[in-house]
Amino acid sequence: MSLSSLPANLIISELSYTQLVDGDPSDTPRENTHGVIYDPTDNSFGDRTNSSHDMFCSGVSMLDDGRVFIAGGGKTVSSTSLFSNGAFSEIESLTQTCCYPSSTTLASG
Repeated sequence: MSLSSLPANLIISELSYTQLVDGDPSDTPRENTHGVIYDPTDNSFGDRTNSSHDMFCSGVSMLDDGRVFIAGGGKTVSSTSLFSNGAFSEIESLTQTCCYPSSTTLASG
């Protein structure tokens, strides 16, 4: 689970979990992530958004335009995603898988 502070004093929580396909333990499980927007000013939670990018222990950075960049995740994950306008979107993959990565936003963007 990770938390990111969004513009307008909102917080997004990303939580990764394993889901069995059709509830059958013999099937290969899928890794999923869901995010929830929290508004601390009125203690409310917004709609949940989902992603097939396994964001378990990913590197998270805030971009200067307010989007959240998420890189890597579980042991076999090379995905990267952006969170913007209430939804995740997968973008270009990393060249290698990376578990427990870190990321930072550079001055050049």
